[in-house]
Amino acid sequence: MKMESAISQQTLLLVLFAVGFAGNSNTAWAIKMDQALLTVHNELQSSIRVSFISDHCYKCLYQPLVILPDGHSNASVTVSTRFTLTLTVETDIGNSTPCRWNQLYGESGHYSVWIQPSGYPDNITCIQIVTKDPINSYLPLLAAAAVLLLLAVLYVSAPYLYRWLQKSKCIAVCCRSAPYPLDSGDATNCSGDIHQTKPKSSRLKSLDTFRGPDA
Repeated sequence: MKMESAISQQTLLLVLFAVGFAGNSNTAWAIKMDQALLTVHNELQSSIRVSFISDHCYKCLYQPLVILPDGHSNASVTVSTRFTLTLTVETDIGNSTPCRWNQLYGESGHYSVWIQPSGYPDNITCIQIVTKDPINSYLPLLAAAAVLLLLAVLYVSAPYLYRWLQKSKCIAVCCRSAPYPLDSGDATNCSGDIHQTKPKSSRLKSLDTFRGPDA
């Protein structure tokens, strides 16, 4: 129980140290697009070698990522965020591979991996911590799509909106209780529209036929 409590306290201290380290290294690394920052901490008494392979590559060999000497050492590298990566940690102790994991890293995210002994002989643990959350790489695309959709809606609805405004204006002018001014263009247009649309009475048509053409 005491050994497990000591390991938990050590892990907590590593987390706090990783957060402080990431806050101090934000300005030191300029991360490009489709990249993330990975910091490897070696707490073993032997050197380690971290290698990686992309799941997008079929039957490819592991590529070296970083090599750290023994003791309390660390190094930071950038990794791709386009595809899932498989990473392995190899030590000089018996040429073993104590850790292997798959990870799809987020763009502009900061990650820390701690390789440390767990208190038992030849037993090694690897703890990965997210020290800075990645950004949403699809957010600019969603914003551009929303702007284009808004412009399309305005373009389609503009003629209908213009007709509705003109119709509302015409109705407001025609429904006034006061007589139309002679120089009112709106009143002339509205009254003209009303006279043009009013059908001629059939009685007047028959009366004109009965009278015949004027001499």
